[in-house]
Amino acid sequence: MFLWVDDKVGFATPVLGSWNPFFPIHAEESNIYQEFYGWPQVAETARKAIASMMHSSELGNDLQVQQFCYGQLISLAHVADFKSMVSFAFVDFIVPTVYSSSPIMITLYCEGTPNPLKISIALEELGLEYKVRKINLFNHEQKEQWFLDINPNGRIPAIVDTDENGRELNIWESGAILQYLVDRYDKDHKISYPQGSKEYWQMTSWLFWQVSGLGPMQGQANHFKMSAFGDYPYALNRYVNETRRLYRIMDKALANNPSGYLVGDHLSIADIAIWPWTTAYKYSGLSQIDEFPHVKDWMYRLLARPGFEKGRNVPSPHLYLQLNELSDEELTKLGKERSGWIQEAMKRDAE
Repeated sequence: MFLWVDDKVGFATPVLGSWNPFFPIHAEESNIYQEFYGWPQVAETARKAIASMMHSSELGNDLQVQQFCYGQLISLAHVADFKSMVSFAFVDFIVPTVYSSSPIMITLYCEGTPNPLKISIALEELGLEYKVRKINLFNHEQKEQWFLDINPNGRIPAIVDTDENGRELNIWESGAILQYLVDRYDKDHKISYPQGSKEYWQMTSWLFWQVSGLGPMQGQANHFKMSAFGDYPYALNRYVNETRRLYRIMDKALANNPSGYLVGDHLSIADIAIWPWTTAYKYSGLSQIDEFPHVKDWMYRLLARPGFEKGRNVPSPHLYLQLNELSDEELTKLGKERSGWIQEAMKRDAE
C-alpha cells in the first residue's frame, strides 16, 4: 500500500492485482483520519504504520519532506506524477512501486533464525518477489497485537499474501508456509514433486520429520547448551543425543540417494526445511559435523546455490556458519549474553 501526504490532503493507493484506485485521505493538524472511503481498515493501518515509524502516536508537520519505507528506499522518481506535492510519506506493505507490472503480494515477517530462513530460501529458489519485514525479537515485537493478528502464536516466520480475489491470506508455521508456496507457485516443481507421487510423500515425510523432530530437538539442545541458567546435564544430554541420532538418520538417507538430495533427483522443500538447522549444529551442542560426512557435503553443496546464498542472508547476514568456527567458550559466552532475553520471554509467555 502506498500513501502520499501533504499538509491538507493525501492520496492512498491500495494495490490489488492491477487495480490501483486512488482514494483521498483527509489530513488535519496531527492526525490522518480514518476517512478512507470503502477502505477504513487500510487507512487505520497506514496511520499506525507511519506513527510507528516516527515512534509517535500522532503525525505532525515534521512528516514533511521526509521519506519512510519498510524494506527499501524509494526515489522521488517513482512518484513523478505527484512531484507537485511538497511532501509525501511512503508506506509499503504489498509492492515496492505503484508502477510495478507484477505487484509483490507476499510479505515475509522474519529474523535470521533457522525457521524463517527456510522461507526466504524457498522464495529465492522459486524466483518470487517478496517484501521483508524484520521482526525485532529482542524487543518482543512478535508479541505485539498487530503481529498477533497475523500469527496468533506470536512466532516467526509468517507471511501475508493476497489471493486471486484480493483477499488477505495470513499463513504461519514454517512447514505450512513451505507447503503453501509450492502448492500455489511451484507449478513446474522446481522445489517439489507432483502431488500424489512417491517422491511427494517422501518429501512430505521429511518435512514433517524436520518440523516435529529435528527442529524441536535441536532447539532444546540449543537452549540447554547456550541459554539456560544453571547446569542441566540430563536435559542437555537428552537433546544433544537425540539431535545426533537424527543427524545419523539424515546422513544415511543422503548416502543412499545418488542424487545427493534427500528425496528424488532434485532439490525440494525437504532439503530447504532442514538446511538452516544443520548450519547451526555447533550452536546446538554438536561439537563438529565431520561424523556426518554426507550431511556435511550436502550442506556445503546447497550453499553454492544462488537461491541459498541469497536466501540465507535475509533479513541480515547469516551468522551460523561463522559461529561454528568459535570455540566452546566463545559460544557459551555468546549464549549467556542472550539468556536474559530468553528468561524474560519465558516469563512473559507464562503470564
